[in-house]
Amino acid sequence: MSSRLPHPGFAPAGMGRPLGAHRMCVDRCGYPGRMRRPFIRGVALAAATFAVFACTACGTSSSAGGPPGSIGALKGKNGAQVLQLAYTAARKAGSVRIVEGENDSGTITTVRGTLGQLEGTEQFSVSKPKSINFTLTLVKGVVYMKANSAALTYAMGTTASSARTYAGRWISIISGDGGYHRAATGLTLAFLLTQVVPTGAVTEGRPTIIRGRNVVGISGSLSTLKSSIGKLTGTIYVSTSAPFLPVEARFRNASGTGRVIVSFTSWGPKLVLHAPAKSVPMSLVDPSATKG
Repeated sequence: MSSRLPHPGFAPAGMGRPLGAHRMCVDRCGYPGRMRRPFIRGVALAAATFAVFACTACGTSSSAGGPPGSIGALKGKNGAQVLQLAYTAARKAGSVRIVEGENDSGTITTVRGTLGQLEGTEQFSVSKPKSINFTLTLVKGVVYMKANSAALTYAMGTTASSARTYAGRWISIISGDGGYHRAATGLTLAFLLTQVVPTGAVTEGRPTIIRGRNVVGISGSLSTLKSSIGKLTGTIYVSTSAPFLPVEARFRNASGTGRVIVSFTSWGPKLVLHAPAKSVPMSLVDPSATKG
């Protein structure tokens, strides 16, 4: 079943900015400061094959939302209508926990986090070419980052001395610092939705079961997310029982060499985060990153 979904409904004001031509996980938030371009190019969007997703398509003896494989209360709805219900429900939710994964020729990237309407936090891990780990947290308009030495040197381009000094410490990034807007915007639920909800012509698939929940997949293209490996298409799976929230999203490029999976593990109330007790300003870590 194919239908036409109006794009404006899925691009909230200020959140519809297309990303650069790079992979989803890291580029959705990005590293504040002077991200080295070879790193971004070298970690392109690719297949997520992690054990954490091993039970993605597993069925169970019982399922939420009616009999296994049931379309439930979505009976009679076309793909665009299902997406609109899912988007509306997600926007009303206070927060969501996600697990996002990619694998590019052995370079494994995972993202775990909780995103709210105005605040959010995500933990990133990249296995190659360096073991890069960092956390981004948005609290009351300030982005806080804690990173290991490899993230500070290889990804951000800070000096080895600065990396040794500030690795493992919270760094505060404020408006006016390089990369602030991109990082702050990417740590919100609204922006995430613009990245994983298909737009334009969409197709409704057959009901199935993911993690014990009855879902229906809605497939289409991602118009706001650009990738160095080409245009991305895929499916977002929506619960067939009210409030019809997204359960999982899977996308790939035309050749099939690049894939990404985002699991919406739980939806919750308004997210309230607290700023780290101590942090150092980005200007001390990398003076050249305090403009832009």
